[in-house]
Amino acid sequence: MRKDLWQAHQLAAEKHDLQYFKTVLEDFMRQKEADAAAKEVAKLAKKVAAQEKASKAKKAAKEKAAAEEAGDVDMPDAPAAVASDEDGASEKSLKRKKPEDGSVSRSLQTH
Repeated sequence: MRKDLWQAHQLAAEKHDLQYFKTVLEDFMRQKEADAAAKEVAKLAKKVAAQEKASKAKKAAKEKAAAEEAGDVDMPDAPAAVASDEDGASEKSLKRKKPEDGSVSRSLQTH
């Protein structure tokens, strides 16, 4: 038996008067209308958000096209790691190959 049908049987078994059942039905109808209104509001909010997103995309495309026509192109900011690599490129130590005879050169020996 379905849950809602079982609940209806339980409610009927309680032997309430007719006015009680009318009140239960009215409450159910109000709740159903409130749920439908909430769904409609959510649907409209989603539609408005999509329209705003589309208008922002169009505006960004217009600005980009205008900037390209003017010859001014925005460059994305480079990460800090890239900037430090350029500055420290000359400071990096060079890797040296081991001599083939297996001996260690004097400059690599530790004291």
